Amino acid sequence: MMRLLLVSTWFQLGWFLCVLGKETWQWAALGYVIATLLWSWKTQPRQLKSIAIVAISGTVLDSINQQVELLNFVSDALPLWMVCLWWLFAWYSSQLISVIRRFRRAQVCAIGGIAGALSYIAGEQLGAVQFGYGFFLTALILLMQWILITFCILKVYDNENFVRESSC
Repeated sequence: MMRLLLVSTWFQLGWFLCVLGKETWQWAALGYVIATLLWSWKTQPRQLKSIAIVAISGTVLDSINQQVELLNFVSDALPLWMVCLWWLFAWYSSQLISVIRRFRRAQVCAIGGIAGALSYIAGEQLGAVQFGYGFFLTALILLMQWILITFCILKVYDNENFVRESSC
């Protein structure tokens, strides 16, 4: 349980670094991500492939979301801090998988959908992103995307025959 608290706190600190710091702190966020991935490589190297799949997929999805103007950022390309956030989330999801597997897939997908959409809503409220299709439609689209993202994350770990080296 203590490990779960530690990885959750680490992720939350990274989330705040990315979302509150945006372009100003994006290089610090990159250092934070690199340190996180180096630690993961040293302690749980088998996770890195799954982390990369989740992070790259999420980055591509948000790049598409930006291109279709669902999400609007200051820059024309997806900001570095958002890419960093995807790598942190991918790492965090790998840390949670042993806990998540205790619940039914439908429950996990529903909670993942709500939590993912709420994360973007929080980012919008903090000025890190603007919603291109209005608040409710964008939030609904993000909810649907995050239900699917959560399902895909579970599949990535199932297909990788993921075995936790230490449980939360």
